[in-house]
Amino acid sequence: MGDVLSILYGRIDHRTTHRKWMSELPGRITCQPLNQLAIPGTHNSFTYSIKQSSAVFPDAPGYDFFSQLPDFFGGMLIHNWAITQDLSIREQLEAGIRYLDFRVGVDPNKGEFVLVHGQCAKPVEDELRVVAKFSKEYPREVILVDCNHCYEFKTSKQIHDFESLVLRILGPIMIPPQDTVPSLDEIWRTNQRVFFFLDLHRSNPIQPDRLWPSRRVRSPWPKKTDASDLITFLNSCYGPKFPREPDRFFVHQGILTPDQYYVLLNPSGSVRELSHVAGKAFLDWLSADERCAGPNGVNITLLDFAVSAFPDYVAKVLALNHKTWPASN
Repeated sequence: MGDVLSILYGRIDHRTTHRKWMSELPGRITCQPLNQLAIPGTHNSFTYSIKQSSAVFPDAPGYDFFSQLPDFFGGMLIHNWAITQDLSIREQLEAGIRYLDFRVGVDPNKGEFVLVHGQCAKPVEDELRVVAKFSKEYPREVILVDCNHCYEFKTSKQIHDFESLVLRILGPIMIPPQDTVPSLDEIWRTNQRVFFFLDLHRSNPIQPDRLWPSRRVRSPWPKKTDASDLITFLNSCYGPKFPREPDRFFVHQGILTPDQYYVLLNPSGSVRELSHVAGKAFLDWLSADERCAGPNGVNITLLDFAVSAFPDYVAKVLALNHKTWPASN
């Protein structure tokens, strides 16, 4: 708890303080199901690697138009709306992020599996290897990888090949699906450390005992451009009036999403500008006296430019665990 308080007062480097936060939790918290703990995550975690020259991907609004332009011109128009993080996956994990939000697609030109948000980011394989390496170096940290959007998977072979890629890199450390969500104590009794959620609907996945269906993560999308509307939405998804399923994780998204009208009215704008407003409102919401973790409280949180723009984000999320399960006097 000392490190959590210290970072709030600016005495410790926020980018490394929480690299081992799970392994340092007290037993009164590690015995709780993981879907009752407050866990910091990032929105479109992989987008730091998107460049202005990166190829436009079919998930981009207006793709038919952008695809007729050279990559540089298409990227120039949507680049500021494609990037939602500016630190690498490794840096995010080092900072204490434990939920990674992935969107995967099949590159229509190269046929490889890439991470996408309007434009192509790094190959999926590269980022999975980062996760595997971090897990090996910090063996008591548990990571959730949620591939909740999948694009351009048109054949069963593509699905099979993607599952094979995931299993080849993460297989031995993937936590198998269970009827209930395990606690850290239960996970630590095994050699498995990664939850992998996948939204590819297939009747016979090659190894169903390793892939969690994305429906086991409930993540209501605010779809708002105004901070006050965001807070109203978050309040509607919190507390005993909004009961949660005990076998699912739950995400509170502290983000604002530009719609087409917003983009047209703000042609030189960016997600980063919206994130300043959303992030401040979200951190204020997390800091409210009534906020806590637990069965109907905060579980997973999402934020744009989470670590660089809001250095106290991770600490504020983690503090909810100690607030919910305080040390006995």
